Amino acid sequence: MKRHLPVNHVLQHALRSSSARLGDTVAIVGLGHLAVQFAAAMGFTVVAPARSADKESAARELGAAHYVDSSGTDVGAALRDLGGAALIYSTAADTGVAQQAATGLRRRSELLLSGIGSDPLSLDVGALVMRGLRVRGHVTGGPTDIQDAMRFAVAAGIRPWTEVRKLDEAAEAVESMRSGRARLPDGAAAVTAVRRHRQAATSPSSRVSMAAARGVSASHCAS
Repeated sequence: MKRHLPVNHVLQHALRSSSARLGDTVAIVGLGHLAVQFAAAMGFTVVAPARSADKESAARELGAAHYVDSSGTDVGAALRDLGGAALIYSTAADTGVAQQAATGLRRRSELLLSGIGSDPLSLDVGALVMRGLRVRGHVTGGPTDIQDAMRFAVAAGIRPWTEVRKLDEAAEAVESMRSGRARLPDGAAAVTAVRRHRQAATSPSSRVSMAAARGVSASHCAS
């Protein structure tokens, strides 16, 4: 496992622009491993829901104070037991967990979405109105936000976790990312990189692999 400087500023900008304040309970839906690190480093009490028990040790190593196995536990109920979340930040394309987690928002709190999926998000309008809840999406910030995020990452020691693959494993690496099987030994979400070999770049099959490799490298920016 290697750790490099993170290149994605969306996570930090999203958290910074939210209504959450120092010490507030923040749930990271989708267990984005950079999002958990940024949230913990920014002083939030981080709750990490994920669909299996085997990710708990990695989540806690990344900075999560609480872990919820959503495969057998209602995430919203778990958040309510903790006093309710000031912010639920969803990086997942699947809206199901975010929808369930939203029932764990405290009064005058926020559901912030960065993940984009094909399924609609259904929320209780009565709860939104009576409890003063906010729902909004977040895409990105500007060049200054990139600089701020990079400086913060350096100061806080935030690094992505990467899994290095050889060039001839590029297709397998891409499929692993697409299927959600890309995991480090401790269960953390992995950013997969491909080690390119100059001598392998001469054949047509190698050019196909290089194209796949670029797809994997691009995922580094989206993690």
